[in-house]
Amino acid sequence: MDRKMNTSILIAGGACLIISLIVAGVVVAVLVKARGDRQQEIQKVAEKDAADMAEVARKRVNEDSLCAEERKMLEANQKGNTALINKDFNGAIIYFTRAINLYPKNAAAYSGRGVSYNKTEKHPEAVEDLTKAIELNSKDAGAYSARGDSYRRLGEDQKSADDHTKVIELDPENAAAYAARGIVLRKLKNYPEAIEDFTKAIELDPKNANYYADRGFVYQTIKKDLEAITDCTRAIELNPKCSWAYSTRALATKDPKKSLADLFMSNALSKQGY
Repeated sequence: MDRKMNTSILIAGGACLIISLIVAGVVVAVLVKARGDRQQEIQKVAEKDAADMAEVARKRVNEDSLCAEERKMLEANQKGNTALINKDFNGAIIYFTRAINLYPKNAAAYSGRGVSYNKTEKHPEAVEDLTKAIELNSKDAGAYSARGDSYRRLGEDQKSADDHTKVIELDPENAAAYAARGIVLRKLKNYPEAIEDFTKAIELDPKNANYYADRGFVYQTIKKDLEAITDCTRAIELNPKCSWAYSTRALATKDPKKSLADLFMSNALSKQGY
């Protein structure tokens, strides 16, 4: 009885040992696999990090190169603006051209060069550049204004009026835009709207003698002589060297002596470049 019991105990113990060894082996295998998987994961992360660092380095090289080109472009733009302010229009054209060559989508450079062409009476070139500037930046009121002036000088008055209207839409407080459109409307013989534009310009900038003289000219054209004399007299008060205010008042006045005196003054100022 005792032998049988001992034998059963030994067999049971051996079975437990075998099961323990099997379990341990499985655990070790699992741990080894887990460790291997972890190593692979670490390796993948390392490889990804290396790839990311390489991409960052590549982009940095490109950015450094781009920054160098941008610096050259900005420098050319700045020199062009300085030349434009100093009325060195031919110099401005050279610098803005350099900026455009460095960056063909440079709206500011096209605008600056277009203005420079306008100032040098190269109006077809001005229209081309300013149109490109507007394509790149449709909110550039200065480009519309300069193109409107070039259109007027090329005899394309309606296009000129449309451009000045666009300036007013972008900048409703721009007195010069109303006056510029008024000049075009006067050429188009739309006298009532021309007067409205000069009146608005005066409201926005009541110390500008030119606006009074321009409105006075329209009044004289439509034979409203009293209004013309009033406006031209005000223009002369603000700017005694406004030559065309004298000539317009001379045409509007009924007093021969006063008319002759105004014509004499207008002629004298014109000879001086006023």
